[in-house]
This record gives sequence, structure tokens and C-alpha cells, in this order.
Amino acid sequence: MQSKPQCHKPYGSLKQLPIPERPWNSISMDFIEKLLSSSGFDTILVIIDQLTKQAIFITAYDTITSTDLARLFVLHVFSKHNIPFHVISDRGSEFVSKVMDKPNIRIRHSSNTSVYIVTTSKTTSPNSYLSWSLPTIML
Repeated sequence: MQSKPQCHKPYGSLKQLPIPERPWNSISMDFIEKLLSSSGFDTILVIIDQLTKQAIFITAYDTITSTDLARLFVLHVFSKHNIPFHVISDRGSEFVSKVMDKPNIRIRHSSNTSVYIVTTSKTTSPNSYLSWSLPTIML
């Protein structure tokens, strides 16, 4: 039996995500991409509150930039629910941090805002259901 050498650092221990103290304090975000185009939109941004499991589905383009995403957050999340303390995403901390640090839309990045890079079933489950039901809805 052959053994391959490990070319990476040892994996760290898993940490449980903090339990949100109030609704919209901790959110997860994900994209459903490569959909059939409808009015030019081919992507859906899914934002889920980790406490109440309430979801927001926002139409978007597959070429969305961090500036465009920041505008969508201001319009659909921050204006109604305030700025979250935790953002869970599989997009990468640099992308999410750019969303939180846009000076032209006056989002103040809080030092206690954390970005967790994970894929959670809490976001994946609504995504699967929406992807499954979209062809039926569009008929």
C-alpha cells in the first residue's frame, strides 16, 4: 500500500458557529447560478437569517461585483434588518469583506463583524428546493 505525502498544513479543529442573539444578527449567503435568463437575470442571491431561517431571494446577474452585491445588501437586508455581525459564505472572505467596506454606500464595517467561509445546509437546502421548483414555476 502506498501512502502519499501530505502537501498541506494539518487541518484545524472545527468551531461551532455562534448562536445568534437576535434575528438577522447572523446571515448566510449563497448564489444559485447558471439559470435560464429571465429579463436578463440568470442568478439568484439567497440570503438566510440563521436564527429565524427566513430567506430572501434576490435576482442578480452572474457577473455581479462586490459593489453590486453591496447595493443589493443595502436595499434588501441592511435597510430592513440592520447590519449583521456574522456573514456566512463560501465566496471567500475577501469578496465578502469588500461588500462590507464600500465607502460610497456608507456601510461602516464593524470590527466585530465576522466572516465565516463554509457551506451550510441551512443555505444549501433552500437553494436545492428553489432550483428544483423553478422549472415548474416558469411554465
